[in-house]
Amino acid sequence: MGVELLLLSNSRAPGMEYLQHAKSELLEFLGDQRTLYFAPYAIADHDGYTAQIQAAFQQFGVSVIGLHTVENPKEAIEKAEILYV
Repeated sequence: MGVELLLLSNSRAPGMEYLQHAKSELLEFLGDQRTLYFAPYAIADHDGYTAQIQAAFQQFGVSVIGLHTVENPKEAIEKAEILYV
């Protein structure tokens, strides 16, 4: 199975909510998937960063699981249908 990527250069556009500018692309990319794994390691507050992403994806009906909360992150990445970095 091939890997598909959705690459965004920014998460905000002027005057718009987080990820709102890419809503149609995100929904198309997500398809029927409604769970994604998130790698929150760019910021020291992993829980806070994950909560921010959860709030953003809630508008799309998507639940977010922070990789820092799972017992085996490597296994979760290997099995994940959607990984948000």
